[in-house]
Amino acid sequence: MRVAWLLRRLLHSVALLFAVSVFSFLLAHFAPGGFFDDLQLNPQISPETVWQLRHRYGLDRPLPLQYAKWAASAARGDFGASLAWQQPVAPILLPRLRHTLQLTGTAAALAWLCGLPLGLLAARKRRGLLSRLGVTISSMLLVTPELLLILVLMLAAIRLGFPGLLTSFALPLGVLVAGMFPLVFLHTRSATLEVLDAAFIRSARAHGIRGTRLWLVYILPAAGNPLISLFGLSLGGLVGASLVVETVLSRPGLGSLFLDAIANRDLDVVTAVMLLSATCLIGGNLLADAILAWNDPRIASGGSRE
Repeated sequence: MRVAWLLRRLLHSVALLFAVSVFSFLLAHFAPGGFFDDLQLNPQISPETVWQLRHRYGLDRPLPLQYAKWAASAARGDFGASLAWQQPVAPILLPRLRHTLQLTGTAAALAWLCGLPLGLLAARKRRGLLSRLGVTISSMLLVTPELLLILVLMLAAIRLGFPGLLTSFALPLGVLVAGMFPLVFLHTRSATLEVLDAAFIRSARAHGIRGTRLWLVYILPAAGNPLISLFGLSLGGLVGASLVVETVLSRPGLGSLFLDAIANRDLDVVTAVMLLSATCLIGGNLLADAILAWNDPRIASGGSRE
């Protein structure tokens, strides 16, 4: 039953990814302007030359044929051809993807390593200083825009005499951790408090079950489902946030590549970046589904994760 449920989720993810690829392709192609517009305005370049270039890259074909060509290229791992770089998209994309995944992976690890235990401690001592201070700081960080947070951290680096932080890995990492940590902390605290107030926990305590056994066997598995779901969503959310952070801080990741591709109307690069971002979100949810099915077999037997 569990394997069949995961296979259904996998097929659903593949279908969703196909729909995202079609939508991304159409969105990129229906955007105003084009890569060859500047060439058409150049009097030294004849319309026949522009037409030959469009024909060379298949841009004069109907959209369904263009998508079929791009999909076949994506299946081979090329993701089409870059008009600006005059080469397949994959060699341009993969080094940027590696930088983005390195940044988001480190940020996710730090956010969860800090937010999870602190959230558990805050729930255990719900009226303590850690709980009140953590809720206050997390709420403030949640309503702070990423751009404002970047400016505050940049100003702090300059005022404290660390200008090297402006071009280091630490600044974008700090912004992403500050954006993810409040969600992990607040969700962990909330989910744990809900379990601590449940009747089966009071019954377990009445039977003399306390300490480490109570937390490992009863509290953490019961509080795990919403946190597992948050983990899946956080992977895709961090990739989306990193696009903004990398663009503002001029980091060599998908964000700056995406902005350059939009400015150049490099359609295949734009489509590939949007598809990869969606793949991270869908893949994160699929991973969360697998962990949920392992943690709570009732989800698989019920056929849904709700």
